[in-house]
Amino acid sequence: MKSVMGYTALHCVAGSRNSEAIKVVLDSIPQSQRLQVLSMQDQHGNTALHHAASSRDFGPVHVILDSLPESECSQIAMVQNVNNGTALHFASRTGHIESIKAILALFPESERIQVVCMQDNDGRTLLHYAARLNNLKAIKAILDLLPKQQHLQAVNVRDQKGNTVFDFAACDTLRDAIRELLQRQQPSI
Repeated sequence: MKSVMGYTALHCVAGSRNSEAIKVVLDSIPQSQRLQVLSMQDQHGNTALHHAASSRDFGPVHVILDSLPESECSQIAMVQNVNNGTALHFASRTGHIESIKAILALFPESERIQVVCMQDNDGRTLLHYAARLNNLKAIKAILDLLPKQQHLQAVNVRDQKGNTVFDFAACDTLRDAIRELLQRQQPSI
């Protein structure tokens, strides 16, 4: 059952930071139906994982991911909302490092560059949002999960306005972010 906004009970509790409530709702759903229920999108196209990833608490993300077989976790993580944002975009926007690392780690190393470079409707990637927040720990966490030779590719993706991650950091005078990004790229340049 969904509300007028398209929220299920799971959507509502997922953003609440109440891991126990999420677990109770998930436990009431047969395992064979969990992926289907977790794939349900509200009117904005957000899943329960989107809501959990924006909660700034790893507990809800952890409970949701632990409720699915490993083979289904990456499927739910790749669901895009109406703005083409994934749960990773939400985690990156809020700067929640543990959620970013846990979701990115679901993917084999060979697929992570596509996930990291996935753009929302504004053309922004996970790194754009991390740079905008001046979140050096998030930038480092994302880059650490990529092979070193892919770092430059990841930071040079341009958004709809032509801005790279470096431009985002420069626009917001985020010198620490630029310094961190340059240090990480030096061997590749």
